[in-house]
Amino acid sequence: MSEREPLQGIPSMAEYYIQIIQAVQPEGPYDLGGYSLGGDIAYEVTRQLQEMGHKVNTIVMLDTLDSNALNALKNSDKDLILQTINVALISAMKQKSDEPPMLIHRDETNLELSDEVYLDELIELARSRGLTKTTAQIHKMIQKHLDIQKSYKLDEISISPLLYPEEVTCYYFRNQGGKVYGDLEPYASTVPNFSQAVDGSKYWGDWEREIPKLYMIDVDPSCHMTIFDEPNVYEKILKLCEKLYSKKAVSDRYLQNLIENLQLSGTGSKAPV
Repeated sequence: MSEREPLQGIPSMAEYYIQIIQAVQPEGPYDLGGYSLGGDIAYEVTRQLQEMGHKVNTIVMLDTLDSNALNALKNSDKDLILQTINVALISAMKQKSDEPPMLIHRDETNLELSDEVYLDELIELARSRGLTKTTAQIHKMIQKHLDIQKSYKLDEISISPLLYPEEVTCYYFRNQGGKVYGDLEPYASTVPNFSQAVDGSKYWGDWEREIPKLYMIDVDPSCHMTIFDEPNVYEKILKLCEKLYSKKAVSDRYLQNLIENLQLSGTGSKAPV
């Protein structure tokens, strides 16, 4: 969110992350992780690190969508405007009270308007619901968000094979319900059933194909977007990561038992792949 232009494409972003990682830890082995698109970037970081001669032990992916799913979820500018305004409303309301924010539903907006006029309309709606930023601040925030979302180049994403796939273990926390936006969809997309092509699909196919040691752990959030907002999900993710990355070494059998216990305690019954 700085004044700099965003990097273009996930490979460039991964290269930048590697510079930051190696400024702290010059040599591997490394352990990586990411939520949603962050998992795609973590995979690309892994791929590039292996090409540089470094070892990556683990990746923890939190409901990371593969290339096919990401290509199917390409947002329009109006989608991104609606998302950004509603995220700003959530942030503003969290600072003021515990009451849930009154988000802007797509049916309250006029999609026939130009993007500029559409944005002005949403700004006025947001102001009536407690957003206190100035018009200039909101315009700057929206433009930055559009630039960042476009910089990911989701329609160009392809997953390249790892140089040493057998060296990496991936722990994949899967949203058991399979909903991307769920009940939040009317506040994140201008198109009804926008995520229908991805909801309930096998959107982790790339990871099954590219990572032989993939462990699938089902969790049950309301949707993809709320994984970190629901304690029953967050606590199970935290429990595995605490054990996985504790200074005390743990055996593969111990981790296998832990995964099985997580699955038996309300997170699903999917066995490791």
